[in-house]
Amino acid sequence: MNLLLDTCAILWLVNSADRLSRVARQAIDEAWVVYVSPVSAWEIGLKAGKERLTLPEALGTWWPRMIETHQVTEMPLYGAAAVRSTLLPPIHQDPADRLLIAIALEHQCTLLTPDQIICSYPDLKTLW
Repeated sequence: MNLLLDTCAILWLVNSADRLSRVARQAIDEAWVVYVSPVSAWEIGLKAGKERLTLPEALGTWWPRMIETHQVTEMPLYGAAAVRSTLLPPIHQDPADRLLIAIALEHQCTLLTPDQIICSYPDLKTLW
């Protein structure tokens, strides 16, 4: 199984692994590939800029260090996923989450997320 981590899953993996569910930790350990999206870097940067999140170092340093430390792979963002995000049913209004959903669907990844609204999208495989 290929996993795409939701932004909160990335933050919890890095800072509070105990907040990840047992299923989430096991999925990360057993996945063929664990992906992160540049959408999450954007979302983390926005939250840090609004002081809703504190990073130990600049995002430009933190993001590549997180990728290397946790041996995850950055998933490219293509126009097809951006377009698909605009065509999703209006279940979730958060643009970052809509992009992550579309990326997971485009690349046939399981999205690791605790967000129950995201989990209600048809044809989307999720775990938590």
